[in-house]
This record gives sequence, C-alpha cells and structure tokens, in this order.
Amino acid sequence: MAGISIGYVYAVTEKFALEAFVGGGTIQSFYKGYDSTTGVRYEDADKFNKSGEWTPYRGGVNLIWKI
Repeated sequence: MAGISIGYVYAVTEKFALEAFVGGGTIQSFYKGYDSTTGVRYEDADKFNKSGEWTPYRGGVNLIWKI
C-alpha cells in the first residue's frame, strides 16, 4: 500500500488563505483463492492471483484564518 497527498495554499489577505488538496493511493495484492467449503482453489493462476487498484480518496478546500 502507498499513498500521497499534495496541496497548495493561496494567500487571499494577510489573515485569510485558501488551501486546496488532493490525495490518492494504490494497493497491490497477491493471493490464492480457495473455496471455503471444499478447500480447492477456484482460479487457475500458476502461483498467485494478482490484483491492484489506484484510487483517489481525499480532496478538499480549507479556509485558513490566521489569528
């Protein structure tokens, strides 16, 4: 698993700013699938079955007020 977030802050005035950010990540899996009742593998992969996804999972805009 790995992820990253990036953002930017834009100063509107001396006391107020806007911050925008986005983030995403990946998960890569290696597994063997077995039927729970018989214990027999249900896919025909030689060693491991592989799965992977890239997903954006966060984003937004914050209003910043400096005291």
